[in-house]
Amino acid sequence: MITNEFSTLSDLKWHERRIGDIIPYPIDKRFNVEPERWESTYPTRSFVKTIDTCKEIVPVFGDSFMFCSGVPKQHEVTHKLRNIYPKITFLNLSKPGSSNGRIVTRLEQWTNDELSNKTKTIIIGLSSMYRHEYYMDSEHPNNVSPHNSIYAPMNSHYLRGYDIMPQVTPNELITPEDSKTRNRIAKPLSNTWLAMIEHQTSYTNSFIKNLIYINIYTKISVVKKSLKKEPKVSKTTILVIFFVCKSIMYCILRIFEKI
Repeated sequence: MITNEFSTLSDLKWHERRIGDIIPYPIDKRFNVEPERWESTYPTRSFVKTIDTCKEIVPVFGDSFMFCSGVPKQHEVTHKLRNIYPKITFLNLSKPGSSNGRIVTRLEQWTNDELSNKTKTIIIGLSSMYRHEYYMDSEHPNNVSPHNSIYAPMNSHYLRGYDIMPQVTPNELITPEDSKTRNRIAKPLSNTWLAMIEHQTSYTNSFIKNLIYINIYTKISVVKKSLKKEPKVSKTTILVIFFVCKSIMYCILRIFEKI
């Protein structure tokens, strides 16, 4: 099995090397708690000690809202759900700042996991239509040659995936990097950020590019086939689809206003 954070052909075991690292999403200071650390082979703060023995796993996908960024893990949504449904393992695979592309990638990576056959229900919270994923080689940010395959183990340390969005500047995106890496990628990333904000986030482009995410049911149907089961679509999923449709209708209206 391929193991790479950016590949839809991978499972989620690429996270193993981060066990023990501080989770880079700060908790509100009013909680007065120590920074949390990754404890699982999965990129999650959820309780996973029973994941191998439980009969059902409900994965959760999304951005910072579904991740419950800013609050300690005991207040995170899957911990609350586990208190209500103790026989089910809820696995929060959300990532703050994710674009819809990155959210769907994690969904696909979960279907590659050996435990995904325990999944009947999937909870998905889609992200802003104005976020777009961008990948770069942090060692050679200006290199356009095909040498840096994501499947080459020696390159995995240098590859980066950034979710470009209007409200987050390039300097904020590279904050977790060491000073040498920041100096090396700051200008190329800034140039990319400016170009994407100017062109990618136009109403028309965001509308067209994100139409694919209305077909999230198509992705879920892939899950159905891979699991050879008939999963239930939760009320949360239906609600999410409603909000995405509403957002696209808003974009359509704005496009017609421009004509």
